[in-house]
Amino acid sequence: MDCRNRHHPRGLIRPLAQQPGTRQDACLLSGLRLVDGLITIDRCTVTKQTVTVRGTGSAIRNSTLTGGSLTVSATDQGTFTRNVFDAFPMGLSNDSRRNLVQANVFKNLATAGLGAAETFLPQDANTIEDNEFTGNDIGLSSSSMLRHIIVRRNVFNGNNTAGHGRRRRRQPGPLWLHPQPRPDLTCW
Repeated sequence: MDCRNRHHPRGLIRPLAQQPGTRQDACLLSGLRLVDGLITIDRCTVTKQTVTVRGTGSAIRNSTLTGGSLTVSATDQGTFTRNVFDAFPMGLSNDSRRNLVQANVFKNLATAGLGAAETFLPQDANTIEDNEFTGNDIGLSSSSMLRHIIVRRNVFNGNNTAGHGRRRRRQPGPLWLHPQPRPDLTCW
């Protein structure tokens, strides 16, 4: 689904009013690509690849995301709260700023539940707090030196690597994850 709409760049996806015989949370979103727009996804089940690019103020909250991935690129002030990311990794690109990733559960991921990149200025830091990372290879990874990212009060349970990982380049060859045993930090 491509949600580029120059006439109506805002959208709200949430369950319809409860009909007899339907569940209260009967919203299903299967794949989304949102460019230059604002969207709120509330109390939905999200599957397949979901991408937001150049959005300000979008939100995904109180939802279950499964069998896909979420890419957040060049976004500002997004809110991602109280979701369950089940085999659904989330990536914040280094041109995304002032996003809040809070009170989510990231589970059942082969590499990392959440991949976050640094921002260029301290006042643009993304905040990753009060999340639970459980049953992942690595719960939280970063491709940067972890500058200008606020990471605090997260819980890491049953992951193959304690804490979070930071990608480092091996010469020559692919990237590999170097574990960092600091589950609670603020990086400036």
